[in-house]
Parts: sequence; C-alpha cells; structure tokens
Amino acid sequence: MSDTKSATMIEFCKFSQEEIDEAIEALDTLQRIMVPWFIKKNFGGMGEEDAAQCSKHLMMGKAALILMAEGLSLMKQEDKS
Repeated sequence: MSDTKSATMIEFCKFSQEEIDEAIEALDTLQRIMVPWFIKKNFGGMGEEDAAQCSKHLMMGKAALILMAEGLSLMKQEDKS
C-alpha cells in the first residue's frame, strides 16, 4: 500500500452481551491500574496529563462497548418481533 493512499478495513465480529460486559470490566480494571501508575512514574513531569489521557481513552473505549451492547440489545429485540 502506498503512503499517499489510505485504506479502510471493516471487520465484522459477533459478540455476546457477556463478552461486552467482560470487556467493560477489563477496561475498568486497567484504568484502576494504569492511572495511578502514570501518576507515580511521572515520566517527564507528565504524570497527571498521561493519567488524564489514559483515563479519557479508556472511557472512550467503554462508551463504544456500551453502544455495541445497546445495538446488540436492539438487534435481539428486532429478531423477536
């Protein structure tokens, strides 16, 4: 692939509600571990900023998972009707 062109790849996967719940829980655990670690290590005096960015990105991931769960729920409701 050329550096001047961009490509979009869409991958379709099936997830169960339980898998999504587990992923959200894993992100919560990761946040509890990583945020204090960034603050403690304070790389280049950026600990607080790194912790805030890490927290923000993990929250974005959780939001995406929650939307996936809502979509899954709606699809199941449609299948029942």
